[in-house]
Amino acid sequence: MQIIGIPKKRVKYLKENIKLLESDLLVSIRFKEDLIEIEGEEFQEYIAKKIVHAIGQGFNVSTSLNLIDEENVMKIIELGEFLPERVIQRQIGRIVGEKGKFKKIIEEEGKVYINIQDEDVSIIGQFEDVEIAVNAIQKLIGGTPHSNVRKYLCDAQAKKSGRL
Repeated sequence: MQIIGIPKKRVKYLKENIKLLESDLLVSIRFKEDLIEIEGEEFQEYIAKKIVHAIGQGFNVSTSLNLIDEENVMKIIELGEFLPERVIQRQIGRIVGEKGKFKKIIEEEGKVYINIQDEDVSIIGQFEDVEIAVNAIQKLIGGTPHSNVRKYLCDAQAKKSGRL
C-alpha cells in the first residue's frame, strides 16, 4: 500500500476522477482524512502515487497520466525554499509572462507541461526536457532577459536533437 497526501483543494478533483484512475491504473484509491491510500500491485501503486502527486500539484488527469511512461518525470521547484516571500509573486510573474505567454513558450519549446500552484512550479516531461525547462526557469529567476531564455531553450533543444 502507498500513502500520499495532497492539498485539500485538489481532493475534490481527484474524487471526481477516481473511477478513471482506478480503471486505468488497476489500483484501488481510498480517502482517509488528509491522506490517500493506494492499493494494488506494487508497481501499479508506485505509478499511481506519482500520478496522484501530480494531480495534487495541480495537473489535470490527462497530463498526470503521462507519468505512466517511465521516460517522463515530474520535478517541483519550491520557490519558497530559496526566494524571500516578498519576491515570489514577481518571479512567478516572470515565469508566466504577460497573459501566460512565456509559460506557454517554455512548455512548447521545452516540450514539457508546467503548472504553478502556490509557491511551487511543477514540470512534467521527459527527463532531459524537464532539466532544460528547470534551467530556463532558474535563468528567469536569476534575472536573465526573456529573449535570452528563449534562445537558451531553442539552442538546448537543438543540441538535444543533434541539430547543433
